[in-house]
Amino acid sequence: ADEGESPDPIPLPAVKGDHLDLIIKWCKHEVENRDARENDKKQWNQSFFEELDDATIFALILGANYLDCKELLKAGVYHVAGILHKLTPRQIWERYNPGKQLPTKDEIDTIFKDPQLEWAAMPDFTWGD
Repeated sequence: ADEGESPDPIPLPAVKGDHLDLIIKWCKHEVENRDARENDKKQWNQSFFEELDDATIFALILGANYLDCKELLKAGVYHVAGILHKLTPRQIWERYNPGKQLPTKDEIDTIFKDPQLEWAAMPDFTWGD
């Protein structure tokens, strides 16, 4: 091992190797382009995330959170927010719950009766049919 490097691996149980590779790729680009214009960084992030499937994007967001990589966490959440902003509630459900039937209004209301979720209840919710 090089000087200063440990021959023993450091376990990261919450991050799979292929996701860690992507996190490192993103971080290297961020460091190498720290002085880039903000618009150039946004465009690079957009193309970086567009190449990934939803499951990988969520894994990177969770990995960034676990590793306390705030800028990657922010970039990932921003990307997902951009996707959600363009979709109807039905499209969001179908994208993130493929093959699952839409819950009824009563089922949704029951979910939001939980005291921890009642703040998010939407009494006028519809699927936007």
